[in-house]
Amino acid sequence: MGNIINAVFCGLCTSKHNNFEESFFNHTNDILKTTDLNTNECTLFRRRYMTKLFSLRKYKHQYAIWFYVQRFLTTTLGVGIPALLSVQYYYNNSVDNPIYWATWGLSIFGGFVAGCNTIFKVDERFYLLKNIYQKLKHEGWCYILLCQKYNQLKDGTTEKKRHRLMFTLFMESVETIIDDYYKNDMDTVMYDKENPNQQTMHNRQNPQIPYIRTVALQHQAPQPQLQSQIQPPPQPEQLQLNTNDTYIVDIPV
Repeated sequence: MGNIINAVFCGLCTSKHNNFEESFFNHTNDILKTTDLNTNECTLFRRRYMTKLFSLRKYKHQYAIWFYVQRFLTTTLGVGIPALLSVQYYYNNSVDNPIYWATWGLSIFGGFVAGCNTIFKVDERFYLLKNIYQKLKHEGWCYILLCQKYNQLKDGTTEKKRHRLMFTLFMESVETIIDDYYKNDMDTVMYDKENPNQQTMHNRQNPQIPYIRTVALQHQAPQPQLQSQIQPPPQPEQLQLNTNDTYIVDIPV
């Protein structure tokens, strides 16, 4: 029975995935017909940009499932375990107490969920994938619509540049976003929460590129430097004698 349900569920998921992928690239072909790109440029657009965009979307959805599942389990167990602990004393013998053993098992399961989230950094990678996917999709629509930085005029004329003239600039922007994604993903793996002030590989190699991290870091407020209120005692004034003057000193006999 379980194998039948599993096969049906996997078949439905696969069919939906294939249908969406087919419609996804069919819409891409319709959009490319509105441009003046040649066959080679359209092929590069599909193979590099659209394939990467679809891949990021798939990974984003996979991490979204794990992210919301672990958030739900963590919140539910955080509320349910203390509630079970408060009613377990109705049983006299703790060995035969089912609530005691259920709480023990749920505590281990909650620790396992939190440990997997810490090891695989599900939350940080989900935020990173979501940010990169939206940024890459926004870059593609700006290029198709020839707006923002792609809204340029030809030299000495009032005619706007078409897609063929802006294709190289678009692909450079796409490669920059993809390169930032790989570097930020490596920084997410190497990031140490106990030392948030450490320099990551991305910041050392590219200090001019801001680090993309959607997870809020808790920065400690700088401690004000207290100035000492105790002033040093004043130094006694030194008597300066002029060698040109004559001084009379009375010496008692």
